[in-house]
Amino acid sequence: MRSDNFFFTGLLLITTVFVFKADAAETFKYVSPKPNSILVSRQTNIIMRSESPVDESTLDPALIRVDGSNSGIHAGDFLLSDDGRTIVFNPYSPFAPEESVNVTVKRGIKGTDGTILPEYSFSFRTAPEAMFKKTGKSEYEDIYGLGDQPAGSSGQIKTTAALAAPAYAPMVTVDSVDNPAPGYIFLAAWDRNVPHIYANYIFVLNGTGQIVDSIRVNGAPFDFKVQPNGLLSYALGDFGGVAPLPEEELQHMILDENLAVVDSFKMKNGYITDFHEFLMLPNGHAMMMSYHYITYDMSTIVPGGRTDASLVINIIQEQDRDKNVVFEWRNIDYIPITDSDLNLTDPRINYSTLNAFDVDDDGNILASFRNHSEIMKISRETGDIMWRWGSPRGEFTFIGEHAENAPYYFARQHDIRRLDNGNVSLFDNGEFHNPPYSRSAEYRLDEVNKVATLVSEYRYPTGNIIAAAAGNAQKLPGGDWFLCYGILNPQSPVQRNVVEYHADGSVALEISLPKNVIAYRSHKMLWKELVKKPSVSNIEGQAGNTYKFNNTTDTTGVTIYYDQLTGDSYNTATVTRMPYGPTDPQFVDDLPIVYPVSIQYEGAAITSQSAELHISLDAYPEIKKPGKTAVFHRQYPNQGLFIMLPTSYDSIANELTATAPGFGEFIFGETDLIYMPQPPILYEPSDGRKVLAGDSLALRWTGKGFYDQFQVQVSTDSLFGSLLIDEALNSSFLWFDGPGSDTTCYWRVRAALESDESGWSSVSRFTPANAFIGVTSPNGGESWSKGDNAVIRWETNIADSVKIALLLGDQNISTIGNVPAGLNAFTWDISKDLAADSTYKIQITSMNDSSISDISDDDFALEAPSNVEAQENAVPAVYALFQNYPNPFNPVTTIKFSVPGSQKVTIQVCNILGQTVATLLDKPVAAGVHEVRFDAQDLPSGIYFYRMEAAGGFQSVKKMILLK
Repeated sequence: MRSDNFFFTGLLLITTVFVFKADAAETFKYVSPKPNSILVSRQTNIIMRSESPVDESTLDPALIRVDGSNSGIHAGDFLLSDDGRTIVFNPYSPFAPEESVNVTVKRGIKGTDGTILPEYSFSFRTAPEAMFKKTGKSEYEDIYGLGDQPAGSSGQIKTTAALAAPAYAPMVTVDSVDNPAPGYIFLAAWDRNVPHIYANYIFVLNGTGQIVDSIRVNGAPFDFKVQPNGLLSYALGDFGGVAPLPEEELQHMILDENLAVVDSFKMKNGYITDFHEFLMLPNGHAMMMSYHYITYDMSTIVPGGRTDASLVINIIQEQDRDKNVVFEWRNIDYIPITDSDLNLTDPRINYSTLNAFDVDDDGNILASFRNHSEIMKISRETGDIMWRWGSPRGEFTFIGEHAENAPYYFARQHDIRRLDNGNVSLFDNGEFHNPPYSRSAEYRLDEVNKVATLVSEYRYPTGNIIAAAAGNAQKLPGGDWFLCYGILNPQSPVQRNVVEYHADGSVALEISLPKNVIAYRSHKMLWKELVKKPSVSNIEGQAGNTYKFNNTTDTTGVTIYYDQLTGDSYNTATVTRMPYGPTDPQFVDDLPIVYPVSIQYEGAAITSQSAELHISLDAYPEIKKPGKTAVFHRQYPNQGLFIMLPTSYDSIANELTATAPGFGEFIFGETDLIYMPQPPILYEPSDGRKVLAGDSLALRWTGKGFYDQFQVQVSTDSLFGSLLIDEALNSSFLWFDGPGSDTTCYWRVRAALESDESGWSSVSRFTPANAFIGVTSPNGGESWSKGDNAVIRWETNIADSVKIALLLGDQNISTIGNVPAGLNAFTWDISKDLAADSTYKIQITSMNDSSISDISDDDFALEAPSNVEAQENAVPAVYALFQNYPNPFNPVTTIKFSVPGSQKVTIQVCNILGQTVATLLDKPVAAGVHEVRFDAQDLPSGIYFYRMEAAGGFQSVKKMILLK
């Protein structure tokens, strides 16, 4: 594109030529760092997004080579993000300053359809060391006029240690009120007086501006609001704050509805977090941004430019639910530096000043750039700029605007948003208007023909309010507009911080803060009891009947038909429509785009059910692409894995239909897998299991994607030439009597959706056998540590309980535990009082029949060292759970984690059903980086999840693949 060509003409003076293979477009749609880019952070990771889903089991670390011209070969975690298409390489160590980095991905990575991605390579160049030094000058000081301090002040920001912390909150004054809209007002107040007069606070106000809750914060707070998942967030930094919080610690704080902190987010890849924007997406991802300072030779860009100019670049970053960076966009890679209204010969240049962004309905990014006076749309798939709107450089024609403001119809704007009606809104600071005034502006955009039509605007009716910077405009559900005026210009004729306007332009509410106390943004949102959560119950449900969960006051849009229902006579079923997306979403399949709405289905006195949900989309306007939307389910709200349900869309009735496995949480996601049946996952009996001869056996599996029914086959040969069963059925289990003892059976399942069939699942085998117990671990040669925990494993086909005994030599010295035989595993907390010896064995015996028993084949030892090894390095500053290595693995892998202080840590492994299959660690560990080994020799191939919990409240889950 034109801007890239112009930009790199200047950069060629200070860079070199790099390799960029021609087949890039055929391999990856998006690559970061951008191929041939310069001044890249030394801490960057590498991101490559495929056009189609990737087979995670083929991500062999040997297939990627990352080679710094000075730092050499880099090892790192090579993993697939939760969208199933984005491949991430997280280096273990930073790159060297000012070096060329070459990335080569060898042929061998496969798509889920079996196609092999071609070889691909690209290069980028890192920044010099000096370019990462902080200037000590905040963005507000330079851009938003912190130098304009009250009379008598020095005009300088004093160090926080020299400032006395004020004890009281700034007064929130309601100047007028006239029937404002319902809602809670979220306002973060920052005192810019020097010295400080007030403490800094986040406030929750009611709809008329009265304080209902507040928290004093140690630092400068920004952008307090409700996120799409119902949690709250605000940014906390130190710009002349009241506590010694360094600017590098700026972070986005996440709160529950009780204003308790539950999480926090920071930028990664070597960038400092900025306060301007933070979004928690309904799919569990988070987006944030950074202002990054580099020393730049502007004489290569404009005549008279300084050779040592301080150039500020903007970064947008998206992190997945494991906080891996999966998308990163830098303005310097896409926007020419000369596309700015600033003096480019100044010593310090913030040439774009990104101050807001939003995720559009199509998943791309709408971004506001203050110093361009433009809105730009950025492709989240490729990083390319899709269009530019505003200023003389923009592509759009304006209709219905004020001719006197041309060509800057909006100027130094802030806060771009896509509205529910399809229009877009922004807060127009209006610096170039004559005379200046600030307003909200709503436009209807024709993105094909590039036409912007002004639909509405709101400004103070009896004089101008001028916002020098910041601010936001919010259209409320009833038609009112809620405007925050950010940093007021001292010359503004009217001084108001927040004003709500009725649809006719009259003032509904005015709020003021003390002089030099600002609210960067403020939001009016429905919250707590004001959030409409339609909930309808039906009683005495019966199989074969249909029930609508709507009444005269509440509409959930859900109708349920019960094909099968068992329970008490006075059973109850309740459906609640939630106006939020899920919290902590996890997916077995590729992570879809998730809509910010959900359903909670709960009940009482119903023991089993087979239900069909009919969901009227008239009650779900949030769902933008119903033809590509699937319903997902998990049993427990706010925790666990979502499974995609069989879903169909009736465009005439505007209705989604899904098969519900039971009560729980239901969400809506956009997925490319719609209407495509996928091979099911077999999970019982596990591969290679010996089952009890003569007993009925339940074959169980889990469907993936969309399906009407399953076809299950059982054969006595692996090629399925001698079929014992070949049956089509709607359920995901089948009872099978089985052949005689010692006859190995093979089974597989495939799914069907109308006339389409999936491929067959993997093949599992089982063998009917007489009742037995077989100890598999410890079985000879193991060395376990006293004081640690270890997993005792066995095979069996009995259903009663077993006794686990510890033998020393031939003597039974203690009973370790009595547990159900079917667990096949038991976590043993090894007593420190046991003698160190190498002649221990385990004996496992049936509680009902002592003749069914087994002993370890050989001795094992109890001694040091522990299987959890602390690595010798500096104490980490944060909790972290790293990707296991190798991954995929067979059958042993290593899991690394870090804790910043001594505390209890639990690490467990679960299967895709959420069942715990192993506890690797459950004890206190010292501060540091540790490793624990996981031996999955007795588990079948498949997807597993490992979860870390620490006493400090930290939780993290990662996925791994066992491939035998």
